[in-house]
Parts: sequence; structure tokens; C-alpha cells
Amino acid sequence: NSEPMIGPDSSDRPPMTVMTTTAMLAQAVYAQGRREEAAELCGVAASAGAADDIVTQVIWRGVKARTLACNGECEEAEALARQAVALIAPTDLLSDHGDAMLALAEVLRACSRTDESERAARTGLSLYVKKGNAVAAAWAQSLLRHSTRGSADAIQR
Repeated sequence: NSEPMIGPDSSDRPPMTVMTTTAMLAQAVYAQGRREEAAELCGVAASAGAADDIVTQVIWRGVKARTLACNGECEEAEALARQAVALIAPTDLLSDHGDAMLALAEVLRACSRTDESERAARTGLSLYVKKGNAVAAAWAQSLLRHSTRGSADAIQR
């Protein structure tokens, strides 16, 4: 048989790792400033990702929230970012939780809610420090430095 198996049981749903990788690709594409492409990749991850694949669900929501905020769609952006935080908060995935908090911080800042943005970024920083994730902690500190300078530009990771 020359047709590849999609999953161990040949189901129609791709393996979780494929959708997680798709969501991570959306992050990378967003960081390059390719927002429309990032939003499309989020759509793929959202439609094909398993509901119980928390990491994928959190990543695509965070990226999609940022793209919406960049387009001025603040209400929908904040709702998605808060969904991501709510999904990851009960887990022990501290770095992923920190990422969700930083996505929320970026959304809030893009929507001119700097005080709330700073609180979310500080929470994210705390999670990274607790995990020992120095690279992500530096990203959070950068976001905080930019927010205290009043920069209107979102920090992209």
C-alpha cells in the first residue's frame, strides 16, 4: 500500500504532533510579521487539532489572538487569549502557561490596556522564572520594558 498512514489507527485526524507543529509554525510565521499566513495556520490547527490537545489549543489561540489584536479586533482577541490561559492554567506546563500570559499581555497592550498588559506580563515572567526558562523570562522582561516606555508596537516572539 503506497498511501501513508495518518495515525496509528488510520483515522482521519492527523497525529497531535502534526497539529502542534502547525501551531508552532503559526508562531514562527507571526514573529516574521506574516500575520495573514499565521492566521491561516491557526485555522488549520483549530479545525484539525484534537480538543484534548491542550498545547496545540493554547498555541493557536495565542497566535490568532495576536493577529486579531493587530487588526483592531480587540474583543475577540482578548476572548481567545483568555481561553488559552484558562486551558493551560490547570496544568503543570509552566512555560506554556507563561506563553499564554505573554500572548494575553501583547493583546491587551495592542488594545491600549497597558496596566492589565503589565500585570499579565509580570505573571508570565513569574511562571518562566519558576520554570527556570531564562530565554522566555528575557522575552517577558523585554515586553515589560517596552510597555513602561509607552511603546505602541507589540513585541513579537
